[in-house]
Amino acid sequence: KKSKTTKRRGGKDASDIRQALADALRKQHDTPVVVEVVKEDYLVLSLPAFDNAIAFAATKSYNDRSKPFMRFKVGQRLSGTLVRVEANKRTLVMLQAGSDVATAPKQVADGGSAGKRAVKEPVDRSISFFEDYQPGRVTQAKVMSIKGTQANLDLAANVKGRLHITELVDGPLKTLVKSPVEAFAAAGVRTGDTIEVKVLGWHDAKVYKFLAITHRTSPLKTVIETTIRPSKLAASNEADGSAKSLSWKNVEPGRVLHGFVKGIQEASDYEDATVQVSLGLSLVGHLPLLAATSSYAVATHPARHFFPGSSIEVQVSSVDKKHRVVHLAPHGQYIAGVDRPTLSVDQLVPGTRVIASVANITPAVMFTHFYAASSLADDSAGPQVLRIQGKVDAFDAVDVLSENPFAEFKKGQLLEAVVLQGASGTDPAAMKIRLSLRPSVLSPDAVSSKTVTDPVVETAADVSVGQIVHGYVKQTTEVGCFVSLGRKVTGRALISELSDEYIRDVKGAFPAGKFVTAIVTNVDAGRDRVALSLRPSQIGTAVGPDGEKKRRLDQIGVGETLKGTITRIEDYGVFVRPDNAFTTGLCYVREIADSDAPIDPKALYEMGDRVLAKVLKVDVEKNRLSLGLKSSYFAEDSDDSDSDES
Repeated sequence: KKSKTTKRRGGKDASDIRQALADALRKQHDTPVVVEVVKEDYLVLSLPAFDNAIAFAATKSYNDRSKPFMRFKVGQRLSGTLVRVEANKRTLVMLQAGSDVATAPKQVADGGSAGKRAVKEPVDRSISFFEDYQPGRVTQAKVMSIKGTQANLDLAANVKGRLHITELVDGPLKTLVKSPVEAFAAAGVRTGDTIEVKVLGWHDAKVYKFLAITHRTSPLKTVIETTIRPSKLAASNEADGSAKSLSWKNVEPGRVLHGFVKGIQEASDYEDATVQVSLGLSLVGHLPLLAATSSYAVATHPARHFFPGSSIEVQVSSVDKKHRVVHLAPHGQYIAGVDRPTLSVDQLVPGTRVIASVANITPAVMFTHFYAASSLADDSAGPQVLRIQGKVDAFDAVDVLSENPFAEFKKGQLLEAVVLQGASGTDPAAMKIRLSLRPSVLSPDAVSSKTVTDPVVETAADVSVGQIVHGYVKQTTEVGCFVSLGRKVTGRALISELSDEYIRDVKGAFPAGKFVTAIVTNVDAGRDRVALSLRPSQIGTAVGPDGEKKRRLDQIGVGETLKGTITRIEDYGVFVRPDNAFTTGLCYVREIADSDAPIDPKALYEMGDRVLAKVLKVDVEKNRLSLGLKSSYFAEDSDDSDSDES
């Protein structure tokens, strides 16, 4: 009988292949492998050096849980080490770190370049491998585009780089620029140019996080961080640029920095508007807009003055490590075209002008906030930029009081204000700063006193008897109504002085906060007391339905004919309200008709009927007006009219 011998393709016995695999396992030599099948948890591989024997490799490890279908492809050539070769069991391979990249370069015969990743068409012809771009290496790159605060570079056909705006110069730019493109041009960097750069480190292309120089990943997934700052180009090779990059972790309060304006971050419900300043490769500081300028024109149109790419000098005010935010304050030469604000807490005295932002609005008070420095000295601890609350009362908002004095304002609006009451203490949370928005206070020379309907009332001496004033009901009691005429002055109107007519519910008619018009009837300056009357008859400003001014009782004469409306009907007569008078008159039943027969007023009239009435008697002391509705009273007027015509 012929002996049976297992043969594999190519003529090698299976036992010979198994022995060769065992020898490779013992020597721990790397062996090339080819991906045949990709599964979720493992790969099926062929081993070209061992007559394409089948082996298996895990696709995941504790350090790498990425998706295998993104890393491996059928036919992909990798490098691995045998870890198990046993009869009747699967041959296992452990893949070499970094060999799972589909675009991995071919291995080079030269032993010193084994495992390195080749670059294609490098701008610097002295570069052969991606690993040649070590931190500290001076090389060449081509500027492909300038977007935002960075220039995108090509160091090779398959190697990308970045030049951040903060790596252009050592200090501020000497020219005024209005865009990042102009900033790069001022430093000699333009699209299409080939420039000399120095490698700072490697960044992940997605998250821009510095990578270790030993990190094995595709060049296409890595960005080379570079600099052209003269001081760094001239320095000896640096170990790792990432160690020296600015971040919220290593920047301290008081440090003076040169940065570049990135943009304006608009205000939100939770944060104020800020000027964003690029300070480092991945560090952006925030300068509160209201602390960045003392000009209302600049604060309301910041984009016209804080141009992206503009050079700016700032000082670190504080570092919020919880939220990883660096707060800034103006410093030194600051920024071209914008005056450096110099407002400090010590300068918050009456008359000081500030720019405030509306934080909250209530019917009686509007709350705002603004910024001031705790000190103007740039000491080592850094200037503290304080957020201070300002309060605007209804009497300090406008020159013409109304039912809603804050109708023209809205939350987040920037306002120019004048300090009325200075700061007390140094704790911004405890400071009580009163502000005025009145045009007559902001620009006293430009506002005519004739347009100020409601002047500021600080004391009782500021008003006089007979003066018409406006205010807001503070409280209504059984005694009368108390009206606020100013922040510190309250007038009182007795119950009898609230209306010319009977009011059943006084508190309901005059609730707290109601806007009222009153006339001053008495002033006691010594006791700071003001007596008021809210009766329209006393004020004398009301008009009737025909547009004529209403008259008080003492201005009505006996014998006049009045038009009016019946407001009440009783058995003894009817009550008539004249159109152009404040007082309601009474017509007794005997004055309704010329007939001596009994008359029922309720049968003759209804509520709301329009009538002509003759004034029979005026009693000013008792506030009574007697009227007559007899036809004979008006016949006399008709006769007089006829005689006049003849």
